[in-house]
Amino acid sequence: MDSSQRLVALETLISANQPDFYVVGTSLSEIQEHLLYKIEYGSFEAYIENQWDMSKTHAYRMIAAVKVINCLSPIGDSVPNNEAQARPLTGFSPTKIKTLWHLFLQSEQPITARNIRRFIFQQRKKNESKMPSTERISEAYQQAVENLLLQIDINNKEHWKTTSLKTALRWNKVCLNKIQENSDDK
Repeated sequence: MDSSQRLVALETLISANQPDFYVVGTSLSEIQEHLLYKIEYGSFEAYIENQWDMSKTHAYRMIAAVKVINCLSPIGDSVPNNEAQARPLTGFSPTKIKTLWHLFLQSEQPITARNIRRFIFQQRKKNESKMPSTERISEAYQQAVENLLLQIDINNKEHWKTTSLKTALRWNKVCLNKIQENSDDK
């Protein structure tokens, strides 16, 4: 099957399964990963907005939710039922996702996005209180790092070829200098 035929097949799946975040997210992930959107659009974001009238944020959330489900599906039948329930687990390593989900299921709370968010927040608080004060990470900083890593992953899949490794490492050094600069102020 050539690229244009595969794109049509995936778009048909998306159209027929709009309420199913897993099918939509899996299809969007393949379209992004294999650059199938380039048949008609210059960027994945333009494709999402024009073809599906969807925000890029929502598309990336569905793709991230699919990764969570794929990580959890081998451990049992009970997985998040929608993107909102999977969202609090995104940004963690596969091992951490499995651990958090297993602990959440053991808590026997109803599976809702709110309960999952609250549970993960409590787990973070518990773990944070066990850390020495020099190793504590604020929620805002952790979120900023997770967002940065997500952007690096996105650019790695789409535009990394236009950024040299040397340039990427230089910007990494800029971030390190900024962190050290701010820590010297305190």
